[in-house]
Amino acid sequence: SGHGGFVHTFLFFVVNDLVAGGQQVTGLVPQLHSLVEKTFADLLRARLQAEVGVHNRGGTRCDLSAGPVTRRHLFELLPFDNDVVAMDLTGAELFALVRRSIETTRHTGLDFSGLTLFVSRGPDGSPRLERLEVGGAPLEPERAYRVATNSFLAGGGDGAVELERGTARQSDPAWLRDAAEANGLRLFGARL
Repeated sequence: SGHGGFVHTFLFFVVNDLVAGGQQVTGLVPQLHSLVEKTFADLLRARLQAEVGVHNRGGTRCDLSAGPVTRRHLFELLPFDNDVVAMDLTGAELFALVRRSIETTRHTGLDFSGLTLFVSRGPDGSPRLERLEVGGAPLEPERAYRVATNSFLAGGGDGAVELERGTARQSDPAWLRDAAEANGLRLFGARL
């Protein structure tokens, strides 16, 4: 038998119940359409008390359905060992990061928390970022904003060069999936 019983018990331990699954949301910008990724951006922001949360769509690998959520589901959803990192970005750097995510399709896109994006369509129908608000206030290009993300993006993954250059870094050693188990599932509408 060995460790098999422990592994089974660990992976199939029900960490919570999900009231509603991670529905897809469509709109003007198809790169910003998953409730799951938006929820992880919220979790990152809350975890390190940042003004903005950023999560990459490629960092999650499935949606969650309503019902019991096990640790196995969290491993399937978040298979990478990413921890949580906060840093300062200028408003100009934040705008550049969001603009690239909205206006290009080279990567799977980013989802944000704490931002209001004002997007229009260009002459060719493609999305164009017009302006941003942080916490309901207009973005100030020279001001420093506290941004939380995962360690993959903080290292410049998916071309996030602004996050790689972020200053005043703070790391939380918790893996993102552990943070989701500890306090993030409530963001999905889980019964606590």
